[in-house]
Amino acid sequence: MNTDEEPIAKRQRRTKERKARWLARQSQESLDRIRAVDAGAYRRRVEAETPALSQARRERYAEAHHLVRDRQNQRIRDEAIHFIEAQVETHNYGPMNIICQFRKSKNFAPERPSDGKFTSCCRKDNIRLYNSAVSFASIGTKVVDFSGGGPYVFKVHGQIRHRTSHIQSVNGQAPQYAQLYVIDSTEATKIRVNHPVNEQCNLRIRDQIDRFFRQHNRLYRSHAVTSLPVHLPNQKRVTFKDGHEEEALEAARSRQTMLESWFQLNQSDPDAQTLLNTDIPYNYVYDRNNWKRRKRGGNKIVARMYVVNVRDAERFYLRMLLLHVPGAASFKFLRTVDNVIYDTFKQAAFHRHLLNSDEE
Repeated sequence: MNTDEEPIAKRQRRTKERKARWLARQSQESLDRIRAVDAGAYRRRVEAETPALSQARRERYAEAHHLVRDRQNQRIRDEAIHFIEAQVETHNYGPMNIICQFRKSKNFAPERPSDGKFTSCCRKDNIRLYNSAVSFASIGTKVVDFSGGGPYVFKVHGQIRHRTSHIQSVNGQAPQYAQLYVIDSTEATKIRVNHPVNEQCNLRIRDQIDRFFRQHNRLYRSHAVTSLPVHLPNQKRVTFKDGHEEEALEAARSRQTMLESWFQLNQSDPDAQTLLNTDIPYNYVYDRNNWKRRKRGGNKIVARMYVVNVRDAERFYLRMLLLHVPGAASFKFLRTVDNVIYDTFKQAAFHRHLLNSDEE
């Protein structure tokens, strides 16, 4: 019994316990009848609601959902901080005494493939490269290599140390280690691909490892990354399945992108008009193709705008304007400077003094 339990929480707990005991005494037929009655009553209440009541109900449900999610995230963070290794449940695979017929490596019996051939050790090339590519920090030590077959073993001599970096890259350097976990997963994989050290690693495997870490790593899940797209007018990104191209195009015409929703928000919300595009996720949440004012969680957001290659000139200068012009209400708004509408985003960036010359 928790002696520090608050009176309200105590009453709620006792009410739930009484209801649980009562339900346990009912037959399955009675329970089905009760559920049917409750469902019918709920459906009639919803049908009788005015639009204002419906909106208030959805907001209550959303608030309760966010509250539950925040509590779950806090519990995960607390478990990570107060982690006690001695309390971890052990899992015993038995002795490592099954020998691979090719590399003579030792394996656990449950690891035996269906064909009975232990070939997994023969495919474990570049393991350290994959580990380094997705690590949060760099390791510094003297690595000792030995020739011969068998599974890869990481061997070091002397002291081991970890090197960490800023959360954002500096001096124009490409993001690395933990810096890659605050940008979009696909973009992070592309950056890893371009690193000369990782040229022997498989792109698909790298992307799967990155997404696995983002889904299960407790430290990564403490913050959510909001990726902000950059696209030119009438150049939305459309995904479709073979044979359904027309349906996908029709759906894209009627659906606003995240950027277009930001334009619409700025047309009606004075507070949003003071914010840059990259500031919006900290104050608003993107839900069902619309930006809605955020009630909580703004301190757990990391906003990242997609990187655009300078060779994609107009989109590159559009991105530059989005990073410097608050409250834009349309693409035309971004091309307007001192009541003059320019033909290109590059011209608008130049006349906003974001370029030293129109040759940049």
